[in-house]
Amino acid sequence: MFRVSMQFGGRPVRKLTFDKSMVTIGRDATCDIVIDNIGASRRHALIERTQEGYVLADLKSHNGTYVRGEKVFHHRLRDEDEFLIGKYSFQFEQLDAVVECDDGVDEMELETPEVPADMTFRMEREDIQKLLKRSAAPSQAQLVQLEPERDRKTLGLGLPYYVIGKGDECTPRLHGFFAPRRAAVLLRTENGFRALAMARSFKVNGKHVADAPLEDGDLLECGPARFRFCTS
Repeated sequence: MFRVSMQFGGRPVRKLTFDKSMVTIGRDATCDIVIDNIGASRRHALIERTQEGYVLADLKSHNGTYVRGEKVFHHRLRDEDEFLIGKYSFQFEQLDAVVECDDGVDEMELETPEVPADMTFRMEREDIQKLLKRSAAPSQAQLVQLEPERDRKTLGLGLPYYVIGKGDECTPRLHGFFAPRRAAVLLRTENGFRALAMARSFKVNGKHVADAPLEDGDLLECGPARFRFCTS
């Protein structure tokens, strides 16, 4: 649980308290915190509860998100941290304790890392060829690796598909004894990217999925590896 105090021009606007794992901020009316300012993007940023604590993530906004005058993409929030979006300033206040995990892998994932056979995506068959033929022109989508910290990088998604896993053919590559050889396939279609699971440990926005369309800001996870899907 946390509280965000919102100010405009140094004057208090309102205080919002949340008890949820993800809070979106932006100009769009569907956001949890709506900013009525042209300097904010439709979906500008989000606050998310993660294994490392509460994190402020910029969603490839046009004007950026700033903490103490510095533009940030991924910033771990601490009590009383202030950040700026458009002409609004926010103060973060943590109201609960966040328990951090060393390895980020739960027991279920260690015991059963692979999906059942009927959920496995078979890349070598005709289905993949049919989907690839319907692919649109190369997109400007990106996959930003958030964790582990040593592997942080941004991957431009210009190819028809990408395989996430620890196999030699995979991009991005996962590391670790329990990492699946193939965790998922990110497939570009005429309607955008889709994530097709190949291992049970793969999640989109905290949920196990077999096949899910990807939207700007979606969180992809496999054990301790975490990625943010972004579109321009």
